[in-house]
Amino acid sequence: MVKLKLHTEGQPQGVAPTLGECSGCPTLFLAVLVFVMLFAETAASAEMSKVRGYFTLTMRGFSEGPVFSEQSDVKFQPLFNAELRYQDDLSDGRLVKMILSSRIQPTANQHFSDHIREAWIGRLGTPVTWKAGILNERWGVLEAENIVDIINPRDFVEDFQGDAKSGIPGVSLSYADQSVKYRLWLLPYAREQRLAEGLDRFRVATLPFENPQFESGRSQPSAALRISTVKDDLEIGFSHFHGHARFPRFEAVLNGLGPPTKLTPIYDRIDQTSLDLLWVGGGTLLKLEGFGQAGEKDDFFAIASGIEHEVPALFGTRKSLTFLTEFYYDGREPSADIPLAVFQEDVFVGLRFSFNDLDSTEAQIRLIHDLEYDSFFVDLRASRRLNGVWNLETRLNLFIDVDEDPALMAFRDDSHLELRLTHHF
Repeated sequence: MVKLKLHTEGQPQGVAPTLGECSGCPTLFLAVLVFVMLFAETAASAEMSKVRGYFTLTMRGFSEGPVFSEQSDVKFQPLFNAELRYQDDLSDGRLVKMILSSRIQPTANQHFSDHIREAWIGRLGTPVTWKAGILNERWGVLEAENIVDIINPRDFVEDFQGDAKSGIPGVSLSYADQSVKYRLWLLPYAREQRLAEGLDRFRVATLPFENPQFESGRSQPSAALRISTVKDDLEIGFSHFHGHARFPRFEAVLNGLGPPTKLTPIYDRIDQTSLDLLWVGGGTLLKLEGFGQAGEKDDFFAIASGIEHEVPALFGTRKSLTFLTEFYYDGREPSADIPLAVFQEDVFVGLRFSFNDLDSTEAQIRLIHDLEYDSFFVDLRASRRLNGVWNLETRLNLFIDVDEDPALMAFRDDSHLELRLTHHF
């Protein structure tokens, strides 16, 4: 799935840290976080009461050794995640918000990494709202994957399923009248995806990554426009994005006439126009996302739809059961010049069992089936609050019959069990 090109050795390996990221070293954030965890609950000052966050201790156990020889072969891997949130209302309706995250994992390629997920100042009001700083936005209505979501690049080191996203510098402006909301984003700086490599599990490639290349340069601005409205029970979102793609294609770097030694992520300039719909009818939700994308290498469209139905008061109790079904189709043709689409022709089925008790007890069954390659990804989850500040969660992820699936074949030995203990403050 790569295109070869000649390149001489001696270039720096890996992806260099970019704005909003500090990798490979612990920072002042860790010291601040420890202080907050120790004193936030008992502090009497008003400023400390504006600080929130959590830390999570995770033990991840793998059933098999890694696929690639460079990956860590430690089967029981601990990791520490923390997030610090600060929000304060300033004068004249202005608001400042900051979300910092940190990760320590001795078995990872980067033992320490810190990130600014959000850090902005703005004014939230009517009819005009604005934000300036490092932004984090989410578009879409579906459960398994939001295919229209394009403002922020994904962080696949933090979460291999792509739920975590990196903050991106920019300015957002919005105007809302009685029925329609208009939002504009101006993004002066592009960021790449964080991809697993080296010691990391959940790698998508054998070779290390070269520094990323952006078609028009990292500092070439991007822009997005979104119009949303609500008509009775129907929510409608229409969006357009112009800028560097958020999913790269890869070119192989050759060492003279020998075999490839590295992969270079390439981010092309694209235009993407999308639509998302959400219809709410009692306990039933009907969902739709679709987009058309045009770029130098390919023009294609993708569409996904789903239904979510909740059965409340199960057997006359507080418990509820929610059924989810979604179908994904991506029209791009696999080639060396086109980024690999994970959800190309897939069905997602989910079941969420909520106890609706004081401890927020919940269990989920999530299954993704690729119709073309007949592969399966199973995600089983259960969580429960232990008290007011502690939460326990367990996850079992299974990759089944993925040897022929180009999107999942690198994960074929990465089935694992996770136990997470989280403290909120």
